[in-house]
Amino acid sequence: MKNPLVSIITVCFNAEKSILMTMDSVLGQTYPFLEYILIDGGSSDRTLSLIEEKKPLFEAKGIRLVVVSEPDRGIYDAMNKGLSYSKGDWINFMNAGDRFADSRVLEDLFKTDIRPSEQVIYGDTILHLQFGDVTMLPKPIGYMRKKMAFCHQSTLVAGDLMRREKFDLHYLLAADYAFFYRYYQQGGHFRYIHRTIAWYESEEGASSKNRLQVNREYARIQGKADRLSWKLWFVFKVLRVKLKDGLQHCLPQSYVQKMREKNYHRIAKKRLK
Repeated sequence: MKNPLVSIITVCFNAEKSILMTMDSVLGQTYPFLEYILIDGGSSDRTLSLIEEKKPLFEAKGIRLVVVSEPDRGIYDAMNKGLSYSKGDWINFMNAGDRFADSRVLEDLFKTDIRPSEQVIYGDTILHLQFGDVTMLPKPIGYMRKKMAFCHQSTLVAGDLMRREKFDLHYLLAADYAFFYRYYQQGGHFRYIHRTIAWYESEEGASSKNRLQVNREYARIQGKADRLSWKLWFVFKVLRVKLKDGLQHCLPQSYVQKMREKNYHRIAKKRLK
């Protein structure tokens, strides 16, 4: 498809400190065939006034801008709401506090020959961590049988597929994984493009702060939450996390940060092979 329309959806709530960075990232894209949908959960800070100030810039670039502010039932409810306003051939979720890696991301992606059967395209991600940024390649797509193989912000999904399937609101933290897992299990076609797509705030999000709960939801999605083997594994996982947290509290924080940094760089280097 030549010059497909891309719907970029941002969900936010009381995001006055981060919303402008995300909006500027969208405005800065050199790819012109865009619409931008902002779903706000009813912010009480300056988020909405900051969005209002940016409206003329979107109008000047000819980017359709939709702003909705009302209470929702959580992040995936807000994301589904954004889908209902979208018209794009492709959907990207770039939530407040995240941004595109650079201004040419979308232009470069759509120079690629993407087959009609490839309804999910994904790339590399810059993880923003306490000690700095690390560029991380995704895992092999077969890893989807266990956990997310790529970063959601570094993904675009065909609009018809995304609007038809939407996110399952039974999951509070892993509904995006449920969507991609189901598509993978159905034999859906993914396309990896070796291009850094998103800069992702990877430590402050709900999923990052509730990893044990995310693991519970993964198990439900995969249909193994009631298996004794998984329950025993999860007990071991909880004990391991508690032990790790206890050790980290006993060690100097400078040492802990250096070990984390070394580990992330080791993982990033390993995925380059």
